Amino acid sequence: MDTPPPSSAPSPSCLLLISLLCCLPLLLHGGDDDSPIDQICGDTGSYTANSTYESNLRHLLPYLSSVASVSDGFSNASTGESVDQVLGLALCRGDVNATDCGTCLDGAPSDTQQLCPYEKTAVIWYDHCLLMYSNQNFTSAFNNSGQVIMLNTQNITGERFPGYTRSTAIKNFFNQVVNTLLSHVADSAASNSNSGKLFATGELTITNGFPTIYGLAQCAPDMPGPECRRCLQAQINETLSYFDGRQGGRVLGIWCNLRYEVYPFYYGRSMTSISSVAPGDLPGTPQPPSTQPGSSPPLTVSPPPQIPTEKRAKLYHSRPTFNFDTDEVIRLWKSEENSSEFSLFDFATLVNSTNNFSIESKLGEGGFGPVYKVIQVQSI
Repeated sequence: MDTPPPSSAPSPSCLLLISLLCCLPLLLHGGDDDSPIDQICGDTGSYTANSTYESNLRHLLPYLSSVASVSDGFSNASTGESVDQVLGLALCRGDVNATDCGTCLDGAPSDTQQLCPYEKTAVIWYDHCLLMYSNQNFTSAFNNSGQVIMLNTQNITGERFPGYTRSTAIKNFFNQVVNTLLSHVADSAASNSNSGKLFATGELTITNGFPTIYGLAQCAPDMPGPECRRCLQAQINETLSYFDGRQGGRVLGIWCNLRYEVYPFYYGRSMTSISSVAPGDLPGTPQPPSTQPGSSPPLTVSPPPQIPTEKRAKLYHSRPTFNFDTDEVIRLWKSEENSSEFSLFDFATLVNSTNNFSIESKLGEGGFGPVYKVIQVQSI
Protein backbone atom coordinates (compact mmCIF):
# COMPACT_ATOMS: atom_id res chain seq x y z
CA MET A 1 0.00 0.00 0.00
CA ASP A 2 1.31 3.45 -0.92
CA THR A 3 1.79 6.29 1.52
CA PRO A 4 0.91 9.75 0.15
CA PRO A 5 3.63 12.40 0.12
CA PRO A 6 3.53 15.18 2.75
CA SER A 7 0.77 17.28 2.75
CA SER A 8 -6.40 27.41 -25.53
CA ALA A 9 -10.08 26.89 -26.23
CA PRO A 10 -11.07 25.29 -29.59
CA SER A 11 -13.32 27.07 -32.11
CA PRO A 12 -15.78 24.47 -33.45
CA SER A 13 -18.58 25.18 -35.85
CA CYS A 14 -20.96 24.75 -32.97
CA LEU A 15 -20.92 23.46 -29.43
CA LEU A 16 -23.42 20.84 -28.40
CA LEU A 17 -24.39 20.55 -24.76
CA ILE A 18 -25.54 17.02 -24.02
CA SER A 19 -27.25 16.39 -20.71
CA LEU A 20 -30.28 14.75 -19.18
CA LEU A 21 -32.04 18.12 -19.02
CA CYS A 22 -31.67 19.30 -22.61
CA CYS A 23 -31.20 16.03 -24.48
CA LEU A 24 -34.08 13.63 -23.93
CA PRO A 25 -32.84 10.91 -26.34
CA LEU A 26 -29.88 10.18 -24.05
CA LEU A 27 -32.38 8.86 -21.51
CA LEU A 28 -33.17 6.10 -23.96
CA HIS A 29 -29.46 5.37 -24.14
CA GLY A 30 -29.16 5.13 -20.38
CA GLY A 31 -27.19 8.34 -19.82
CA ASP A 32 -25.83 8.79 -16.30
CA ASP A 33 -25.07 11.89 -14.24
CA ASP A 34 -22.36 12.61 -11.69
CA SER A 35 -24.56 12.13 -8.64
CA PRO A 36 -23.69 9.43 -6.11
CA ILE A 37 -25.51 6.15 -6.67
CA ASP A 38 -25.42 5.23 -3.00
CA GLN A 39 -23.22 5.22 0.06
CA ILE A 40 -22.66 3.25 3.23
CA CYS A 41 -21.60 5.05 6.39
CA GLY A 42 -19.59 2.78 8.65
CA ASP A 43 -19.93 1.94 12.32
CA THR A 44 -16.26 2.09 13.34
CA GLY A 45 -16.52 5.34 15.26
CA SER A 46 -16.55 9.05 14.52
CA TYR A 47 -13.95 11.81 14.54
CA THR A 48 -14.20 15.40 15.68
CA ALA A 49 -13.67 18.59 13.74
CA ASN A 50 -10.06 19.78 13.53
CA SER A 51 -8.80 16.45 14.89
CA THR A 52 -5.68 14.66 13.70
CA TYR A 53 -7.86 12.04 12.02
CA GLU A 54 -9.70 14.72 10.03
CA SER A 55 -6.39 16.27 9.00
CA ASN A 56 -5.10 12.89 7.82
CA LEU A 57 -8.34 12.23 5.96
CA ARG A 58 -8.21 15.56 4.14
CA HIS A 59 -4.63 14.79 3.15
CA LEU A 60 -5.33 11.26 1.94
CA LEU A 61 -8.43 11.71 -0.24
CA PRO A 62 -6.96 14.14 -2.82
CA TYR A 63 -3.90 11.88 -3.06
CA LEU A 64 -6.06 8.84 -3.88
CA SER A 65 -7.80 10.80 -6.65
CA SER A 66 -4.61 12.15 -8.20
CA VAL A 67 -2.90 8.75 -8.25
CA ALA A 68 -5.90 6.80 -9.56
CA SER A 69 -6.43 9.17 -12.48
CA VAL A 70 -2.92 8.42 -13.79
CA SER A 71 -2.58 4.79 -12.65
CA ASP A 72 -5.16 2.82 -14.64
CA GLY A 73 -7.96 4.09 -12.43
CA PHE A 74 -6.87 2.56 -9.12
CA SER A 75 -5.04 3.61 -5.98
CA ASN A 76 -4.87 2.61 -2.32
CA ALA A 77 -2.87 4.26 0.43
CA SER A 78 -2.76 5.08 4.12
CA THR A 79 -1.57 7.95 6.25
CA GLY A 80 -1.21 8.59 9.97
CA GLU A 81 -0.48 6.23 12.83
CA SER A 82 -2.29 4.27 15.52
CA VAL A 83 -5.84 5.54 16.23
CA ASP A 84 -5.40 8.37 13.73
CA GLN A 85 -4.46 6.15 10.79
CA VAL A 86 -6.70 6.42 7.71
CA LEU A 87 -6.70 3.82 4.92
CA GLY A 88 -8.29 4.52 1.57
CA LEU A 89 -9.08 3.02 -1.83
CA ALA A 90 -10.21 4.61 -5.11
CA LEU A 91 -11.33 2.72 -8.21
CA CYS A 92 -12.66 3.99 -11.54
CA ARG A 93 -14.68 1.93 -13.99
CA GLY A 94 -12.41 0.23 -16.47
CA ASP A 95 -13.82 1.95 -19.57
CA VAL A 96 -13.54 5.49 -18.18
CA ASN A 97 -10.69 7.73 -19.36
CA ALA A 98 -8.26 9.47 -17.02
CA THR A 99 -10.04 12.83 -17.21
CA ASP A 100 -13.46 11.43 -16.29
CA CYS A 101 -11.87 9.25 -13.64
CA GLY A 102 -10.29 12.27 -11.99
CA THR A 103 -13.48 14.31 -12.29
CA CYS A 104 -15.51 11.58 -10.61
CA LEU A 105 -13.07 11.09 -7.75
CA ASP A 106 -12.50 14.82 -7.23
CA GLY A 107 -16.12 15.24 -6.15
CA ALA A 108 -16.24 12.13 -3.98
CA PRO A 109 -14.57 13.50 -0.80
CA SER A 110 -17.03 16.37 -0.36
CA ASP A 111 -20.03 14.16 -1.18
CA THR A 112 -18.89 11.49 1.26
CA GLN A 113 -18.32 13.92 4.09
CA GLN A 114 -21.72 15.50 3.50
CA LEU A 115 -23.51 12.15 3.42
CA CYS A 116 -21.45 10.54 6.22
CA PRO A 117 -20.33 13.51 8.35
CA TYR A 118 -17.55 12.74 10.83
CA GLU A 119 -17.75 8.98 10.22
CA LYS A 120 -14.37 7.26 10.29
CA THR A 121 -15.53 4.72 7.70
CA ALA A 122 -17.48 5.45 4.52
CA VAL A 123 -17.82 4.17 0.96
CA ILE A 124 -19.52 5.97 -1.92
CA TRP A 125 -20.37 4.72 -5.41
CA TYR A 126 -20.87 6.59 -8.66
CA ASP A 127 -21.41 5.28 -12.17
CA HIS A 128 -17.77 5.97 -12.99
CA CYS A 129 -15.94 5.43 -9.71
CA LEU A 130 -15.98 4.47 -6.03
CA LEU A 131 -14.13 5.79 -3.00
CA MET A 132 -13.69 4.20 0.42
CA TYR A 133 -11.81 5.19 3.56
CA SER A 134 -11.68 3.71 7.06
CA ASN A 135 -9.75 3.56 10.30
CA GLN A 136 -9.83 -0.24 9.90
CA ASN A 137 -7.45 -2.16 7.66
CA PHE A 138 -10.06 -3.27 5.13
CA THR A 139 -7.33 -3.74 2.49
CA SER A 140 -5.81 -6.73 4.28
CA ALA A 141 -8.61 -9.05 3.13
CA PHE A 142 -10.90 -8.96 0.10
CA ASN A 143 -14.13 -8.61 2.08
CA ASN A 144 -16.97 -7.60 -0.24
CA SER A 145 -19.77 -7.87 2.33
CA GLY A 146 -20.82 -4.21 2.11
CA GLN A 147 -22.82 -4.12 -1.11
CA VAL A 148 -25.54 -2.11 -2.83
CA ILE A 149 -28.09 -3.93 -4.99
CA MET A 150 -29.94 -1.99 -7.69
CA LEU A 151 -32.88 -3.39 -9.63
CA ASN A 152 -34.19 -2.23 -12.99
CA THR A 153 -37.82 -1.14 -12.63
CA GLN A 154 -38.94 -3.27 -15.59
CA ASN A 155 -39.57 -7.00 -15.85
CA ILE A 156 -38.67 -8.84 -19.03
CA THR A 157 -42.28 -10.04 -19.35
CA GLY A 158 -44.06 -6.69 -19.40
CA GLU A 159 -44.25 -2.94 -19.95
CA ARG A 160 -41.19 -2.01 -21.99
CA PHE A 161 -41.44 -5.25 -24.00
CA PRO A 162 -45.22 -5.68 -24.38
CA GLY A 163 -44.74 -8.42 -26.96
CA TYR A 164 -43.65 -10.76 -24.18
CA THR A 165 -46.41 -12.67 -22.46
CA ARG A 166 -46.20 -12.93 -18.69
CA SER A 167 -44.68 -16.35 -18.94
CA THR A 168 -42.58 -18.24 -16.42
CA ALA A 169 -40.86 -20.07 -19.30
CA ILE A 170 -39.71 -16.81 -20.90
CA LYS A 171 -38.56 -15.42 -17.56
CA ASN A 172 -36.61 -18.58 -16.79
CA PHE A 173 -34.97 -18.52 -20.20
CA PHE A 174 -33.99 -14.87 -19.74
CA ASN A 175 -32.50 -15.63 -16.31
CA GLN A 176 -30.53 -18.48 -17.87
CA VAL A 177 -28.95 -16.30 -20.58
CA VAL A 178 -28.20 -13.54 -18.04
CA ASN A 179 -26.29 -16.11 -16.00
CA THR A 180 -24.45 -17.24 -19.13
CA LEU A 181 -23.45 -13.70 -20.07
CA LEU A 182 -22.34 -12.65 -16.57
CA SER A 183 -20.33 -15.85 -16.11
CA HIS A 184 -18.61 -15.26 -19.44
CA VAL A 185 -17.82 -11.61 -18.61
CA ALA A 186 -16.62 -12.57 -15.12
CA ASP A 187 -14.25 -15.14 -16.63
CA SER A 188 -12.87 -12.48 -18.97
CA ALA A 189 -12.42 -9.92 -16.21
CA ALA A 190 -10.66 -12.36 -13.88
CA SER A 191 -8.28 -13.47 -16.65
CA ASN A 192 -7.16 -9.91 -17.46
CA SER A 193 -4.73 -9.73 -14.53
CA ASN A 194 -1.80 -8.97 -16.85
CA SER A 195 -3.52 -5.96 -18.43
CA GLY A 196 -3.52 -3.81 -15.30
CA LYS A 197 -7.33 -3.91 -15.09
CA LEU A 198 -9.57 -6.75 -13.98
CA PHE A 199 -12.36 -5.48 -16.20
CA ALA A 200 -14.50 -6.81 -19.05
CA THR A 201 -17.65 -6.00 -20.98
CA GLY A 202 -19.72 -8.28 -23.16
CA GLU A 203 -22.96 -8.69 -25.03
CA LEU A 204 -25.21 -11.65 -25.74
CA THR A 205 -27.51 -11.70 -28.76
CA ILE A 206 -30.57 -13.96 -28.81
CA THR A 207 -32.69 -15.19 -31.71
CA ASN A 208 -36.45 -14.75 -32.12
CA GLY A 209 -36.50 -11.04 -31.38
CA PHE A 210 -35.23 -11.16 -27.83
CA PRO A 211 -33.27 -8.05 -26.77
CA THR A 212 -29.48 -8.08 -26.74
CA ILE A 213 -28.14 -8.19 -23.18
CA TYR A 214 -25.07 -6.18 -22.15
CA GLY A 215 -22.89 -7.01 -19.17
CA LEU A 216 -19.93 -5.56 -17.26
CA ALA A 217 -17.70 -7.00 -14.52
CA GLN A 218 -14.79 -5.48 -12.63
CA CYS A 219 -12.52 -6.21 -9.69
CA ALA A 220 -9.90 -4.09 -7.96
CA PRO A 221 -6.69 -4.69 -9.93
CA ASP A 222 -4.66 -5.81 -6.90
CA MET A 223 -6.86 -8.90 -6.48
CA PRO A 224 -5.49 -12.25 -7.68
CA GLY A 225 -7.44 -13.58 -10.65
CA PRO A 226 -9.00 -16.56 -8.81
CA GLU A 227 -10.03 -14.29 -5.91
CA CYS A 228 -11.62 -11.89 -8.40
CA ARG A 229 -13.58 -14.72 -10.01
CA ARG A 230 -14.87 -15.94 -6.63
CA CYS A 231 -15.93 -12.41 -5.73
CA LEU A 232 -17.82 -12.02 -9.01
CA GLN A 233 -19.43 -15.46 -8.69
CA ALA A 234 -20.88 -14.45 -5.33
CA GLN A 235 -22.40 -11.42 -7.02
CA ILE A 236 -23.74 -13.52 -9.89
CA ASN A 237 -25.47 -15.66 -7.27
CA GLU A 238 -26.95 -12.50 -5.78
CA THR A 239 -28.10 -11.48 -9.25
CA LEU A 240 -29.92 -14.77 -9.84
CA SER A 241 -31.55 -14.45 -6.43
CA TYR A 242 -32.67 -10.81 -6.49
CA PHE A 243 -32.99 -9.92 -10.19
CA ASP A 244 -35.41 -12.69 -11.15
CA GLY A 245 -36.82 -11.70 -14.54
CA ARG A 246 -35.59 -8.10 -14.36
CA GLN A 247 -34.40 -6.31 -17.49
CA GLY A 248 -31.31 -5.13 -15.66
CA GLY A 249 -29.55 -4.59 -12.38
CA ARG A 250 -26.21 -4.21 -10.70
CA VAL A 251 -24.39 -5.33 -7.56
CA LEU A 252 -21.87 -2.79 -6.28
CA GLY A 253 -19.14 -3.88 -3.90
CA ILE A 254 -15.79 -2.53 -2.80
CA TRP A 255 -13.62 -5.20 -4.40
CA CYS A 256 -15.83 -6.30 -7.29
CA ASN A 257 -19.01 -5.26 -9.06
CA LEU A 258 -21.13 -6.30 -12.01
CA ARG A 259 -24.08 -5.07 -14.05
CA TYR A 260 -26.32 -6.12 -16.92
CA GLU A 261 -28.95 -4.25 -18.96
CA VAL A 262 -30.89 -4.64 -22.22
CA TYR A 263 -29.23 -1.48 -23.56
CA PRO A 264 -25.56 -0.41 -23.93
CA PHE A 265 -24.37 1.42 -20.80
CA TYR A 266 -20.57 1.37 -21.14
CA TYR A 267 -18.13 3.14 -23.45
CA GLY A 268 -16.71 1.55 -26.58
CA ARG A 269 -17.46 -1.78 -28.17
CA SER A 270 -18.09 -4.89 -26.13
CA MET A 271 -14.87 -6.71 -25.33
CA THR A 272 -16.53 -10.08 -25.87
CA SER A 273 -19.63 -11.25 -27.73
CA ILE A 274 -21.64 -14.47 -27.53
CA SER A 275 -25.01 -15.61 -28.83
CA SER A 276 -27.87 -17.86 -27.78
CA VAL A 277 -30.76 -19.53 -29.55
CA ALA A 278 -34.17 -19.04 -27.98
CA PRO A 279 -36.23 -22.24 -27.71
CA GLY A 280 -38.93 -22.33 -30.36
CA ASP A 281 -41.62 -23.50 -27.98
CA LEU A 282 -41.63 -20.42 -25.75
CA PRO A 283 -45.14 -18.93 -25.51
CA GLY A 284 -45.75 -15.61 -27.22
CA THR A 285 -43.65 -13.96 -29.89
CA PRO A 286 -41.06 -11.64 -28.37
CA GLN A 287 -40.92 -8.28 -30.14
CA PRO A 288 -38.33 -5.64 -29.21
CA PRO A 289 -39.55 -2.05 -28.96
CA SER A 290 -37.89 -0.95 -32.21
CA THR A 291 -40.30 -3.18 -34.17
CA GLN A 292 -43.45 -2.35 -32.23
CA PRO A 293 -46.14 -0.71 -34.38
CA GLY A 294 -47.39 2.72 -33.39
CA SER A 295 -45.83 4.88 -30.74
CA SER A 296 -42.57 4.50 -28.89
CA PRO A 297 -42.51 2.47 -25.66
CA PRO A 298 -43.05 4.14 -22.29
CA LEU A 299 -39.86 5.64 -20.91
CA THR A 300 -38.85 5.17 -17.30
CA VAL A 301 -36.86 8.15 -16.09
CA SER A 302 -34.68 7.87 -13.03
CA PRO A 303 -30.96 8.55 -12.77
CA PRO A 304 -30.01 5.81 -13.52
CA PRO A 305 -33.21 4.01 -14.67
CA GLN A 306 -33.34 1.51 -11.85
CA ILE A 307 -34.74 1.41 -8.34
CA PRO A 308 -31.76 1.16 -6.02
CA THR A 309 -32.00 -1.04 -2.99
CA GLU A 310 -29.24 -1.21 -0.44
CA LYS A 311 -28.15 -4.47 1.09
CA ARG A 312 -27.62 -3.74 4.77
CA ALA A 313 -28.45 -6.63 7.09
CA LYS A 314 -31.15 -7.74 4.61
CA LEU A 315 -32.88 -4.36 4.89
CA TYR A 316 -33.96 -2.84 1.58
CA HIS A 317 -35.41 0.49 0.60
CA SER A 318 -36.47 1.81 -2.80
CA ARG A 319 -36.47 5.20 -4.44
CA PRO A 320 -39.36 6.47 -6.57
CA THR A 321 -39.30 6.47 -10.36
CA PHE A 322 -41.43 8.45 -12.79
CA ASN A 323 -42.97 7.11 -16.00
CA PHE A 324 -43.38 9.33 -19.06
CA ASP A 325 -44.62 8.55 -22.54
CA THR A 326 -41.76 9.25 -24.94
CA ASP A 327 -43.99 10.54 -27.77
CA GLU A 328 -45.78 12.94 -25.43
CA VAL A 329 -42.52 14.35 -24.06
CA ILE A 330 -41.14 14.82 -27.58
CA ARG A 331 -44.39 16.53 -28.65
CA LEU A 332 -44.10 18.96 -25.74
CA TRP A 333 -40.43 19.66 -26.54
CA LYS A 334 -41.31 20.38 -30.18
CA SER A 335 -44.08 22.77 -29.14
CA GLU A 336 -41.61 24.71 -26.99
CA GLU A 337 -38.67 24.55 -29.36
CA ASN A 338 -39.54 27.74 -31.29
CA SER A 339 -39.49 29.82 -28.10
CA SER A 340 -36.52 28.06 -26.52
CA GLU A 341 -32.76 28.51 -26.90
CA PHE A 342 -32.42 24.73 -27.04
CA SER A 343 -33.13 22.41 -29.95
CA LEU A 344 -34.27 18.81 -29.93
CA PHE A 345 -32.09 16.16 -31.59
CA ASP A 346 -32.67 12.48 -32.12
CA PHE A 347 -30.09 10.10 -30.73
CA ALA A 348 -28.80 8.91 -34.12
CA THR A 349 -27.97 12.52 -35.04
CA LEU A 350 -26.04 13.01 -31.83
CA VAL A 351 -24.08 9.79 -32.37
CA ASN A 352 -23.08 10.78 -35.90
CA SER A 353 -22.29 14.39 -35.03
CA THR A 354 -20.01 13.51 -32.11
CA ASN A 355 -18.36 10.45 -33.69
CA ASN A 356 -20.20 8.20 -31.24
CA PHE A 357 -19.38 10.53 -28.31
CA SER A 358 -15.68 9.95 -28.86
CA ILE A 359 -13.06 11.28 -26.48
CA GLU A 360 -11.57 13.28 -29.37
CA SER A 361 -14.86 15.19 -29.76
CA LYS A 362 -15.26 15.93 -26.06
CA LEU A 363 -14.34 19.50 -25.11
CA GLY A 364 -15.00 19.33 -21.40
CA GLU A 365 -17.73 18.98 -18.81
CA GLY A 366 -20.01 21.53 -17.17
CA GLY A 367 -22.85 21.62 -14.69
CA PHE A 368 -25.35 20.11 -17.14
CA GLY A 369 -23.11 17.43 -18.59
CA PRO A 370 -20.32 16.86 -21.14
CA VAL A 371 -19.76 19.29 -24.03
CA TYR A 372 -18.91 17.89 -27.46
CA LYS A 373 -17.61 19.42 -30.68
CA VAL A 374 -19.79 18.79 -33.75
CA ILE A 375 -19.45 19.75 -37.40
CA GLN A 376 -23.07 19.84 -38.51
CA VAL A 377 -26.32 18.99 -36.80
CA GLN A 378 -29.98 19.52 -37.65
CA SER A 379 -32.76 19.49 -35.09
CA ILE A 380 -35.83 17.32 -35.51
